[in-house]
Amino acid sequence: MHKNQHGFSSFGVSVLLAALLLGGFVGWVMFHLNKSYPLDSTPVKARIVTLTSKQTGEPLADTEIQLSTTNGTKCGAAACPNNAKLWRGRTDAQGRCKVNDTYIQQQNEIGRKKVYATGTVIYEPIVHFDQKGVGSAEDPVDITLDK
Repeated sequence: MHKNQHGFSSFGVSVLLAALLLGGFVGWVMFHLNKSYPLDSTPVKARIVTLTSKQTGEPLADTEIQLSTTNGTKCGAAACPNNAKLWRGRTDAQGRCKVNDTYIQQQNEIGRKKVYATGTVIYEPIVHFDQKGVGSAEDPVDITLDK
Protein backbone atom coordinates (compact mmCIF):
# COMPACT_ATOMS: atom_id res chain seq x y z
CA MET A 1 0.00 0.00 0.00
CA HIS A 2 1.39 3.40 -0.95
CA LYS A 3 1.68 6.02 1.80
CA ASN A 4 1.89 9.76 1.22
CA GLN A 5 4.45 12.03 2.91
CA HIS A 6 2.36 12.27 6.10
CA GLY A 7 2.15 8.48 6.60
CA PHE A 8 -1.50 8.03 5.52
CA SER A 9 -2.50 5.60 2.80
CA SER A 10 -4.48 7.11 -0.05
CA PHE A 11 -7.13 4.41 0.48
CA GLY A 12 -7.50 5.37 4.16
CA VAL A 13 -7.86 9.04 3.29
CA SER A 14 -10.49 8.17 0.67
CA VAL A 15 -12.49 6.08 3.16
CA LEU A 16 -12.31 8.84 5.78
CA LEU A 17 -13.42 11.48 3.26
CA ALA A 18 -16.33 9.29 2.06
CA ALA A 19 -17.46 8.67 5.66
CA LEU A 20 -17.39 12.41 6.45
CA LEU A 21 -19.39 13.24 3.32
CA LEU A 22 -21.95 10.52 4.02
CA GLY A 23 -22.29 11.62 7.66
CA GLY A 24 -22.84 15.23 6.61
CA PHE A 25 -25.49 14.23 4.07
CA VAL A 26 -27.35 12.03 6.57
CA GLY A 27 -27.27 14.86 9.13
CA TRP A 28 -28.65 17.33 6.59
CA VAL A 29 -31.48 14.95 5.60
CA MET A 30 -32.43 14.25 9.23
CA PHE A 31 -32.50 17.99 10.03
CA HIS A 32 -34.84 18.73 7.13
CA LEU A 33 -37.13 15.74 7.81
CA ASN A 34 -37.66 16.81 11.42
CA LYS A 35 -38.75 20.38 10.69
CA SER A 36 -41.98 21.36 12.37
CA TYR A 37 -43.97 24.56 12.24
CA PRO A 38 -45.07 26.12 15.54
CA LEU A 39 -48.36 28.05 15.63
CA ASP A 40 -46.76 31.40 14.86
CA SER A 41 -44.71 30.26 11.85
CA THR A 42 -47.00 27.92 9.95
CA PRO A 43 -46.62 28.26 6.16
CA VAL A 44 -48.70 30.96 4.45
CA LYS A 45 -51.88 29.07 3.44
CA ALA A 46 -52.94 27.88 6.87
CA ARG A 47 -56.35 27.09 8.30
CA ILE A 48 -57.22 27.55 11.96
CA VAL A 49 -58.95 24.44 13.25
CA THR A 50 -61.02 24.83 16.44
CA LEU A 51 -62.25 21.75 18.31
CA THR A 52 -65.07 21.93 20.87
CA SER A 53 -66.69 19.17 22.92
CA LYS A 54 -70.38 18.73 21.99
CA GLN A 55 -71.15 17.43 25.48
CA THR A 56 -69.64 20.26 27.53
CA GLY A 57 -69.26 23.08 24.99
CA GLU A 58 -65.67 23.49 26.20
CA PRO A 59 -62.69 23.69 23.81
CA LEU A 60 -60.39 20.67 23.52
CA ALA A 61 -57.51 22.56 25.11
CA ASP A 62 -53.88 21.40 25.03
CA THR A 63 -54.75 18.15 23.27
CA GLU A 64 -52.41 16.12 21.05
CA ILE A 65 -54.20 15.43 17.78
CA GLN A 66 -53.63 13.80 14.43
CA LEU A 67 -55.27 14.96 11.20
CA SER A 68 -55.39 12.29 8.53
CA THR A 69 -56.97 12.18 5.12
CA THR A 70 -57.31 9.67 2.34
CA ASN A 71 -58.93 12.19 -0.01
CA GLY A 72 -61.86 9.85 -0.46
CA THR A 73 -59.85 6.97 -1.94
CA LYS A 74 -60.32 3.56 -0.35
CA CYS A 75 -58.26 0.51 -1.24
CA GLY A 76 -58.16 -3.07 0.01
CA ALA A 77 -54.62 -3.99 -1.05
CA ALA A 78 -51.20 -2.64 -0.18
CA ALA A 79 -49.48 0.12 -2.14
CA CYS A 80 -52.65 2.03 -3.00
CA PRO A 81 -52.13 5.46 -4.52
CA ASN A 82 -54.46 7.54 -2.37
CA ASN A 83 -52.98 11.02 -1.81
CA ALA A 84 -53.06 10.33 1.94
CA LYS A 85 -51.71 13.03 4.24
CA LEU A 86 -50.94 13.00 7.94
CA TRP A 87 -50.34 15.90 10.34
CA ARG A 88 -49.79 15.82 14.09
CA GLY A 89 -49.93 18.73 16.48
CA ARG A 90 -51.42 20.12 19.68
CA THR A 91 -54.32 22.46 20.28
CA ASP A 92 -53.81 25.62 22.34
CA ALA A 93 -55.82 26.74 25.40
CA GLN A 94 -58.78 27.71 23.13
CA GLY A 95 -58.80 24.33 21.32
CA ARG A 96 -57.20 25.84 18.20
CA CYS A 97 -54.28 24.89 15.99
CA LYS A 98 -52.98 26.00 12.60
CA VAL A 99 -52.83 23.43 9.83
CA ASN A 100 -51.31 23.91 6.39
CA ASP A 101 -54.22 24.14 3.93
CA THR A 102 -52.83 21.30 1.78
CA TYR A 103 -53.54 18.82 4.61
CA ILE A 104 -57.29 19.46 4.54
CA GLN A 105 -58.84 17.50 1.69
CA GLN A 106 -62.26 16.12 0.70
CA GLN A 107 -62.54 13.64 3.60
CA ASN A 108 -60.67 14.19 6.87
CA GLU A 109 -60.46 12.69 10.32
CA ILE A 110 -59.03 14.08 13.53
CA GLY A 111 -58.02 11.71 16.28
CA ARG A 112 -57.08 12.42 19.89
CA LYS A 113 -53.89 10.83 21.21
CA LYS A 114 -54.53 7.95 23.60
CA VAL A 115 -51.73 6.07 25.39
CA TYR A 116 -52.44 2.65 26.89
CA ALA A 117 -50.70 1.24 29.99
CA THR A 118 -48.72 -1.06 27.68
CA GLY A 119 -47.21 1.99 25.95
CA THR A 120 -49.26 1.53 22.80
CA VAL A 121 -50.23 4.87 21.27
CA ILE A 122 -53.29 5.35 19.05
CA TYR A 123 -55.19 8.36 17.77
CA GLU A 124 -58.84 7.70 18.61
CA PRO A 125 -61.13 9.32 15.97
CA ILE A 126 -63.16 12.19 17.42
CA VAL A 127 -64.37 14.09 14.35
CA HIS A 128 -64.81 13.47 10.61
CA PHE A 129 -65.26 16.44 8.27
CA ASP A 130 -65.06 17.65 4.70
CA GLN A 131 -62.85 20.41 3.32
CA LYS A 132 -65.47 23.04 4.22
CA GLY A 133 -65.45 21.98 7.87
CA VAL A 134 -68.81 20.19 7.81
CA GLY A 135 -68.62 17.41 10.38
CA SER A 136 -70.67 14.37 11.24
CA ALA A 137 -73.60 14.66 13.69
CA GLU A 138 -72.47 11.44 15.42
CA ASP A 139 -69.02 12.76 16.35
CA PRO A 140 -68.43 13.86 19.97
CA VAL A 141 -66.54 16.97 18.82
CA ASP A 142 -67.53 20.02 16.78
CA ILE A 143 -65.04 21.47 14.33
CA THR A 144 -64.73 25.00 12.97
CA LEU A 145 -62.40 25.91 10.10
CA ASP A 146 -61.34 29.53 9.77
CA LYS A 147 -59.07 31.08 7.19
